[in-house]
Amino acid sequence: MPRPLRRPGHGPAVDPDDQPGGGRGPLHATGVGRALLAGRDEEWLRRWFSTPRDRETVHTVIDEAELRAEIERTRARGYATTREQMTLGNVSVAVALPHVGGLPPIAVGLVVHLERVAGAEAERRLSALVVQSAREIHAAIREP
Repeated sequence: MPRPLRRPGHGPAVDPDDQPGGGRGPLHATGVGRALLAGRDEEWLRRWFSTPRDRETVHTVIDEAELRAEIERTRARGYATTREQMTLGNVSVAVALPHVGGLPPIAVGLVVHLERVAGAEAERRLSALVVQSAREIHAAIREP
């Protein structure tokens, strides 16, 4: 049985076998959530920003102006990133898939520990993998 992953002083233990797929994490604190936010229109965002946002870690951005700037960066580069905003010690890269009729908004993401990524080159490599994965998933599930 695998032991939960935990580094002293780095948030709660995480058991990789106990993580649900298709979770309902906070949109502002996860890469997948930010990718999904970047696909929303202004009316939807205005309603969403009218609700409170919790700080998941000391690094979680909850300020509307900062989040809006991050949404714009996500739209410009084509992928979202977070760094220790949901779980201390982790970074994430995520991409929203184009709309597929009959399905809710979809995003795919990758979460890795900080020790595995260093610098902008690592982000470029990871983002390229996630972007390509999103393209392949979209091709496999889109309407013919």
